[in-house]
Amino acid sequence: MPGNTLLHGLILLCSIHPLVLSEKPDDSCGHYVLGQESGVLSSENYPGTYPNNSWCEWRIRVPVGHTIVLKFGDLNMEKKDCESDYLKVLKGSYGAEIVSWEYCGGLMPKPGPIHTDSSELTVRFRSSQHISGRGFLLSYSTENHKELLTCLDKGSHFPRQFKYRKYCPAGCAAVTGDVSGDISLGYRHTSVLCKSAVHAGVIMDQFGGPITVEVRRGLSHYPAVRANGIQSKDGSLSETLFTFVTNDCSQQTILQPMSTATSLSSHNISTDGSEVDWFSNSTQPGVSDDLNNNHPKWLQIDLREKRRITGILTTGLTIAGFGYFVKNYKIQYKEKSRWRTFVQYNNSDDMIFEGNTDSLHQTRNTFHPSIVARSIRVVPQQWHRIIAMRVQLLGCPYVKPIPVNSSSLVTQEAQPTQPIHNDMTKPVASQADLGMM
Repeated sequence: MPGNTLLHGLILLCSIHPLVLSEKPDDSCGHYVLGQESGVLSSENYPGTYPNNSWCEWRIRVPVGHTIVLKFGDLNMEKKDCESDYLKVLKGSYGAEIVSWEYCGGLMPKPGPIHTDSSELTVRFRSSQHISGRGFLLSYSTENHKELLTCLDKGSHFPRQFKYRKYCPAGCAAVTGDVSGDISLGYRHTSVLCKSAVHAGVIMDQFGGPITVEVRRGLSHYPAVRANGIQSKDGSLSETLFTFVTNDCSQQTILQPMSTATSLSSHNISTDGSEVDWFSNSTQPGVSDDLNNNHPKWLQIDLREKRRITGILTTGLTIAGFGYFVKNYKIQYKEKSRWRTFVQYNNSDDMIFEGNTDSLHQTRNTFHPSIVARSIRVVPQQWHRIIAMRVQLLGCPYVKPIPVNSSSLVTQEAQPTQPIHNDMTKPVASQADLGMM
C-alpha cells in the first residue's frame, strides 16, 4: 500500500478541510493511513531524523457516536519552546481548537493510551532547526476496539500471556519493523505483531482489525517467506514463537485439483496432485497487450466439488536453464455458470495480485474474503520472458450455511463481482498468490 493513503469513506473531507497541510510546497508528512475506525500517523523520515522547519497537520474523523483513542509507538524530539517545536492534539472546529494534549520535546516517558471525548481531532506537528530526533509514530482507533496496539509492538512484549486478543490499526505494513517466519510454522517472538498479521493474511492492512495470538514453543530456524506484499526474514533459534488463531478455515490444506485446462499453453499436475505447472508453448511479450486482449491466457483449476478457497501459492519455473515467472495476475472464479473476476474488498475494481520476482522463491497471497467455488482461473497480466508458473491453492471443505428459516438462506460465498462477458476486449485475468494457514 502506498505510504500516504486515505481510505474510502473519508474522501469527502478533502473538499471541506485539507487533511494534510504543509508550510511549503516541498514539505510533506510522513507515512499515514486514515481509516474510519483506525489508522497510523508518523513524522516524515520516521524512524530517521525528522526534517528541519517542517509543519504538518492531520484531521482524524471517526463515525459519530464514537470517540478516538490515541497510542504512541514512539516519541522523540529535541526540546525546544512550544511555539516552534511541538506535537499537539487539538479538538474543536477549525479556528476554535483547544489543545487536548501536547509534547514539546525532551525526555518524557512514552504516554499510555490517550482516551479522548471527541470523534474529531487534529494532530499538528511542527519543527524548527535541530540536530537529532526520530519524531513520532502514532496509532488511533475508536474506543470500542479494546487493546489497541502500535505498529512497533512485538510478540516479546507480552511474555506472560500464552493466548491473547489485541487490535491492530490500519497501516502497519509500511512501518519499519522485522517479521521472521510464516503462518505455516509460526513467527519468531521478536516479530512485530501487526505487520506479521498482514503477512499471515488474518487482517487487511488498509482496514486493520482484531487478532488472536497464541504463543508456542520456538523453532531452531524461521524461513524467509514473501506473502501479501511483505517479505519476512530468516530468523534464528528462539525459545518461543507466536501464531494467529482464526475461525476461517482453521484446518486449511493444499487443495487437490481434479483437472486443469489452459488457453494455448502446456501444463501438468505433480505426482502427489498438489501442484500445477503451467508454461507457454511460445515466447510472447512480457505483458498482456492489445494483440493478446482478445485471447487472454489463463490456467483453469477444477476442484471436483465446491471448496472454500482461502489463498494461493505461486512459484516461477526454470526451463532449460532459464528462469521464467509471472509478475502479477488476476483471479476469476465460476459462480452460477458465469466467470467473475475477483475484485478489491469493498470496491468494484479488479484485484491485481503480486506474483513472483524470480523463478526460485514462493509467494503467497490471501483472498479477502475467501472464495467459495469449484473452479478458479489464474490470468497473468505481466510476466518475465514467457508465462511460466507453479500454482497451489489453499483452502478447506465448504460447509453450506444453515438457513435462518425456511425462506431465508444466508451464504458466505465470494463477494459480488463484475460478470465477464465474451465480447470483452481487455483480459480479465486471474492468478494466484495468496495463502493463510
